[in-house]
Amino acid sequence: MGWPPLARNELLSSYLSRAAIGRGMSAQSLTSLVCPGHALWTRDVDINARSHTLNAMAVAIGEPLPRIMRMTLMSLSYAETANPRRQGIHHWVNSIGVYHRFRRRHGLCFCPVCLDESPLFLRQWRLAFWTVCPKHHVMMRDACPSCGGALEPHRQQYDLRLCSRCSRPLISGKCMAAFPSSLQRELYRACILAPVIQGWPVARCTGRDYLRGMDALLSGFGVARVPDHSGQRNFRDRLEMRRVERRDADLRLLEALCQAWPRSLHTAAEQYHLTQRSFRQQCPDWLTHEIGQLPPGRIRGGGSVGRAALRIAVEAQQWRKAGWRSLRAKTLLKLIKPFNEH
Repeated sequence: MGWPPLARNELLSSYLSRAAIGRGMSAQSLTSLVCPGHALWTRDVDINARSHTLNAMAVAIGEPLPRIMRMTLMSLSYAETANPRRQGIHHWVNSIGVYHRFRRRHGLCFCPVCLDESPLFLRQWRLAFWTVCPKHHVMMRDACPSCGGALEPHRQQYDLRLCSRCSRPLISGKCMAAFPSSLQRELYRACILAPVIQGWPVARCTGRDYLRGMDALLSGFGVARVPDHSGQRNFRDRLEMRRVERRDADLRLLEALCQAWPRSLHTAAEQYHLTQRSFRQQCPDWLTHEIGQLPPGRIRGGGSVGRAALRIAVEAQQWRKAGWRSLRAKTLLKLIKPFNEH
């Protein structure tokens, strides 16, 4: 049997799983047969596939390499994180938590109506800001409605519309109606037009700088301590590691910031106690100017000596390390500085 026809915007992992189902075999057996010696399912093949693996896959399928590359997410991730050898979390791409051939995180989402119409998974469903289906106006799902497990299409051998864990339909249950935000469309357009200068809702810049700025804004809110439902003040998780409902809430927050920019940033800074030190990432020019008008913040522990500094000074003196006298003097000066101020 030949390979099935390529579908527009389909994930490479979804295509390989669909091809394996058509042959009546597992995806692992198929890739081991056509690309021996290449490990695909022990890594995130949609974002971290190596170039020689994609080249071997293109030869086996009989398609040009650029066409296979467009089935991955590497073209939708801006340059700083689009390194195929990087195994970490990529900006704006949901983490699926690869552990051997298992998936521990709910990073792969799907629209139940779209999946019912065509049993395949699209590229945009892996993007962190894609929380609502713009075609059917329903909230995306990131787990099986029956068992709540993460999706693993490569472990399904019968139908991609079935859960690989409990074998029940993924499209069952009532869909949650939702309306996609305008920011979702703008972020997706920025992914496609990364090197192009456009007039975005907050500034006129390239799509890459727009994505970097939006990511830095969310990171700033993540560094700031914000209260949760229990009243405790905790740190937010990274956007790419959150469930779809919480990611949709973050997207609404960004949308509210864009509607009254830049006044909304300063209002939110007072509410969430944001300072310049809250933004640890390197920001584009359009965001750096606004961040510079926030309070500078302070370095925690500045002017005092902690136990670690004292231990280092004592050990240096005991072992007579080079410069131990200078280190001891500087440590003692920092230790008595708060008393002199009072």
